[in-house]
Amino acid sequence: MTQHDAARPANPIKARLLAGSELLRTIREDRQTNLGWLEPGFHALAAYRLGRWALDSDHEPTWRRRGAELAYTVGHRVSVNVYGIDIPRTASIGRRVVVQEAAIGIHPGSVIGDDCVLRKGCTIGGTTGGETFGDQAPVVGDGVSIGVNAVVAGKVTVGDHAAIGPNVAVLRDVPPAATVIAPKPRVIQGLSSNVERVGASGA
Repeated sequence: MTQHDAARPANPIKARLLAGSELLRTIREDRQTNLGWLEPGFHALAAYRLGRWALDSDHEPTWRRRGAELAYTVGHRVSVNVYGIDIPRTASIGRRVVVQEAAIGIHPGSVIGDDCVLRKGCTIGGTTGGETFGDQAPVVGDGVSIGVNAVVAGKVTVGDHAAIGPNVAVLRDVPPAATVIAPKPRVIQGLSSNVERVGASGA
């Protein structure tokens, strides 16, 4: 291949076909990973994939992008209002991610790797709002498991294959393959309380 050939732009039709094929393959993986067409997690991820595709597909015809954006808008609103699952299209979500149950929130600037599991009630949030504050949002590696009602907040990195237990708030970096659990409940003045549960973090 000559230098001139290397600089030649790719065939736009072939690029569109490859992008569309990759989108369908990713959505098919989401369906298989989330156990079927009827699961709320699959619905939320499918809407996200369409929205992300429209966001990244400047080379596509306008009518296709608008169709995908409409599907994302409707699907995202249904996911938020019916299931309580909020996955903005500006987030970066890897492949084969499992979204279990409902009430899951993801910051618009978050990065989530491949093969992660997000369980009911978990939140992956930033310290500031808006789509332009990705530097304040978490980065979650590949193969990470996030437990029920867990919170990962702020500019933190969760290493590959880490496990975040239920009811844990992660406020600082978690090493790869580490396990983070909430403090043991204690009894204070006759009342059972998980002291500093909200402030629990992994190290």
